[in-house]
Amino acid sequence: MATHIGVQAISSLDTYPTSTESSQQIASTTRMPWYLWCIALAATCNTVGIPWDISWHRTIGRDSFWNPAHVTIYLSAVFAILACSYLILPTTFRRNSPFRPFSVRVLGLRGPLGAFVAAWGGIAMLTSAPFDDWWHNAYGLDVRLVSPPHTLLFFGLRGISIGSILLVATYVNRAASHGDEAAYRAGQRMLLYLGTLLVIDISIFLIDFDSFIKWHSRSPYTTIALTIFPVLAMMAGSLRHRWTATILTGGYMLFNIAEILFLPLFPAQPRLGPVYNPVTHMIPMEFPILLIVVGVAIDLVRQRFAGWPSLTDTFIASTLSIASLAAVSWPFANFLMSPAARNRFFGTMYQSYFARPERILHPRFDLPEHGLQFFVSLLIAVLFGTATLWIGARLGRWVQGLQR
Repeated sequence: MATHIGVQAISSLDTYPTSTESSQQIASTTRMPWYLWCIALAATCNTVGIPWDISWHRTIGRDSFWNPAHVTIYLSAVFAILACSYLILPTTFRRNSPFRPFSVRVLGLRGPLGAFVAAWGGIAMLTSAPFDDWWHNAYGLDVRLVSPPHTLLFFGLRGISIGSILLVATYVNRAASHGDEAAYRAGQRMLLYLGTLLVIDISIFLIDFDSFIKWHSRSPYTTIALTIFPVLAMMAGSLRHRWTATILTGGYMLFNIAEILFLPLFPAQPRLGPVYNPVTHMIPMEFPILLIVVGVAIDLVRQRFAGWPSLTDTFIASTLSIASLAAVSWPFANFLMSPAARNRFFGTMYQSYFARPERILHPRFDLPEHGLQFFVSLLIAVLFGTATLWIGARLGRWVQGLQR
């Protein structure tokens, strides 16, 4: 039922009856199909390339469009289009294709729903490439991460991430329906991996909103409630695992901490002026926000309430998540402002070459809130989180039943 509802919601799609024989042929394999590994590689290139590119801009500036970070990012589009072409083109032109019973129809083409989403993402990314190159040549280095070409790139990246999750989810669901435990477990592990990458990817594009200098104001809490909460709820709803949200947020934190430890090992220097802060090594991103407490809170509520996801359950989960996040982030932000955090692990001494000296020597919180004002801001975040958790959990149930 969930599959039919989800597919019918897309007016331009036509579905075809399933075939038990073809389903067993695709799902009941001892090894993951190559196209799933290829689409996972595409998602990995996204997650590695974007923070590398940000570090490149913060350390070196703008030198060449064909730098290694950019190449890694756009390889993601190549891998995604390669895998999706294998799924869409034969399914469209061959009536005996094993994927045909699980296909949907879009603009006369046939293929799995996830393949169309990921293919659109790859095309959007390749379209953004010359746009981004022109933008930098015309306006120079970005002051903020959010710009028109980066916005198009962001939606392309999300298309690949979500499309890869849908493709693997259909593989897992077919394996579960045919009792193939080996394929089911392998698919679940890949889903956990892809879900972690999605959390990392979204958090990267939030750096203008959730920097630790903002942790005493509403911005990070509302932003996380609107963007990260639905992803955690969707993945928790689609995976049959007790600690899905905890694993995803833990993976996010480990990745970002590894970046802080790894990138400064490589020497580099600015090639673009003006240089306010001479740097000699690659500059990583900030220490990650403490999302692990959000993951634990969501998983505990899911395990406690059998009726999940009712609005009451999501309200409790949102309240516990926002309260826990604020309780640990407020004092932790004070710590990151202190000289004690200027070390290789927390990395607050790593600043861009264009960072002003006064910002480095005298960091300040951005628009701090206190008392009733901060409480109201957290309450607004809780209400947003209640809605997004409920929506994400419903999407997770739909993904759990997806077969096409």
